[in-house]
Amino acid sequence: MRARRISFLSASIVTTTLVALLVSSTPGSGQEPDNRPGIAVLPFDVTQLPPSSDLAGSGLNFGLQHILLSELNANPALRIIERRVLNEIMEEFGLHGSANIDQRTQAELGRLVFARYMVGTSYFDDRGDVRLDVRVINVETSEIILTARVSGRESLFDLVGTLAERVTDGVDLPPLPTAVREARSSDTMPQEAIRLLSLAVREHEAGETDQAIEYLTLGIDRYPDVSAFTDLRAELLEA
Repeated sequence: MRARRISFLSASIVTTTLVALLVSSTPGSGQEPDNRPGIAVLPFDVTQLPPSSDLAGSGLNFGLQHILLSELNANPALRIIERRVLNEIMEEFGLHGSANIDQRTQAELGRLVFARYMVGTSYFDDRGDVRLDVRVINVETSEIILTARVSGRESLFDLVGTLAERVTDGVDLPPLPTAVREARSSDTMPQEAIRLLSLAVREHEAGETDQAIEYLTLGIDRYPDVSAFTDLRAELLEA
């Protein structure tokens, strides 16, 4: 499939909504600037998923994007670009939910959200053999600085965690602190929990916040130890 490209017009025609998003993502008056490298993650490109999979139609592209961002956010050396900010800017240019975007456009998106790195990912499932591919672009140079792959039949959540480690290594940042790494090693998210989280994120992206909260509440009831449900539900209720 050919990667999508868009032509970015001059900043003078960027809409008020887009400008507001950009302003909200920058430090306010009197705050110290955050000089950590910013990293943004595109929705996953789900290239193959068996129709019989319980993840089919769940919005897995958004769910895995959310999980990968959460994994990267555990590293204090990174400044995470909020999924909301990137996705709303993509929607502004007709790219909402797109993953197969060409290299130049990814770099342009990264500049708009003040990211140093743009992360593009894909998901491939061959009857339980899962493969995750990642490509990291340096926004300043538009060059690909990392391509990596993780694969196996183990937990999808663990594969995403390993992918986050590959990204961190690839952009030459310090690894997770020992205490954080040990705490993360005890985390788990069953596939059904990933399905519920993906459904919630999908509904939220579609503007159906009440339905998203229902899925998150169901997730909390079934998987009370999975913090992703509680954290996202609190975020949506606050918004």
